[in-house]
Amino acid sequence: MEVLLTVLIFIVLFIYILKRILPSLILWIIKRHNRPAEEGRDNRKEGEVTVTGSSEGKKIIKKDVGDYVDFEEEKID
Repeated sequence: MEVLLTVLIFIVLFIYILKRILPSLILWIIKRHNRPAEEGRDNRKEGEVTVTGSSEGKKIIKKDVGDYVDFEEEKID
C-alpha cells in the first residue's frame, strides 16, 4: 500500500510540476525560434526588394556535356 501511495504522489507531483514548467518552456522555445527572424529585419519599407548576391561570373560548361536540342512547338488539330 505504501508503494502505491508513493507512486501516486510522485505522479501527481510530476504532473503539477509539468503544468507549471511546460508553458514557460514552450514560450522560451518559440521566442528562441523567432529571434533570428527578428534580427534579420532591416529598417526597410514594406514591399521594398533588395538583392544581396550577384551572378556576374560566366557559366563554365564543358563542351562534352550533352547537346543543345531546339524544340519546336507543334499545334495538333
